[in-house]
Amino acid sequence: MEEVQKIINENKVAIVKSIPGLQGYFYDEKTGEIVLYVYVPEPEKEGIKKEVSALARALGNPVRIDFMPGPMRNTAYLRGGNTLQGSNGNQCTTGFMVRDVATKMPGVLTAGHCPNTMVYYNWVPAGQPGQVTAILDFKK
Repeated sequence: MEEVQKIINENKVAIVKSIPGLQGYFYDEKTGEIVLYVYVPEPEKEGIKKEVSALARALGNPVRIDFMPGPMRNTAYLRGGNTLQGSNGNQCTTGFMVRDVATKMPGVLTAGHCPNTMVYYNWVPAGQPGQVTAILDFKK
């Protein structure tokens, strides 16, 4: 999984540029695919499907598109006490909510022992309707 996460991190810009309407993505450990959540109008879906094989070749990993019925939007704020999953499989919890004074970007504090890259899951099984994941990257 760490190898695939590295592939994703190194190619974020290319993924975003090549897939219009990209809403999010995750690695499906069961299938070995990088799953892209995409929202585009119906007439654009065939064009997006054609990009999948080229993107899979470029990434060196199978890619699957899951079309969404609407765009993703924030429906709740992250708060203290939420569970985070590290790439090492360990869990941490969110602490205090913070906001960068200069950029106004919201963030969350975690304990010093938490890995720098964490993922928030709402614990709906992978690939099932209602699953939400959000990658949280360490920022200084």
